[in-house]
Amino acid sequence: MRYVVPILLLALAACGDDKSKAVSVVTVTTVEQMNREISVRLEQQKAAAEKLELAKAEAADRIRFVEVLQGPLDKWGELYARLPGKQPKEVVEIGTKMAAIRAEMSATATTPCTFNAREKIFRGMDQVTAVMEAFKGIRRAVPEELSIKLGIGETIAREGARDLIACKEGR
Repeated sequence: MRYVVPILLLALAACGDDKSKAVSVVTVTTVEQMNREISVRLEQQKAAAEKLELAKAEAADRIRFVEVLQGPLDKWGELYARLPGKQPKEVVEIGTKMAAIRAEMSATATTPCTFNAREKIFRGMDQVTAVMEAFKGIRRAVPEELSIKLGIGETIAREGARDLIACKEGR
């Protein structure tokens, strides 16, 4: 018991500081306020998720619309590549197939981007078709002018194809 009294006195002496401690202000958040803050955060997360889903859906649509046009365009390009060295009858047959592909592509739904690319492709295709029509009436050597026009038509169609790829990538 001898030791208990001095320890008790030391403890009481430590509590007897004359320094007063400052009162700290604590902000109190009401349940209603916390609920509002939670609701706001949830709405923000929901909006962000919806925006992400919309972006994914738009990307999928872009890809789908491009691929619908890309398949026929690839077939048309293959036919075009077979033109050199063909006899007039074969050129007419290839031209008929190329015209059918163009008609198929014109019936395809588009987005604004793929519409513009398709229109450029059509300008090139139409020029190639016009040159092929002019070939039908030639009985002697092919004028250089027609070869140049054919190349220009191909170039325009290729530019449209690049635009189509840009649509797929969202540029």
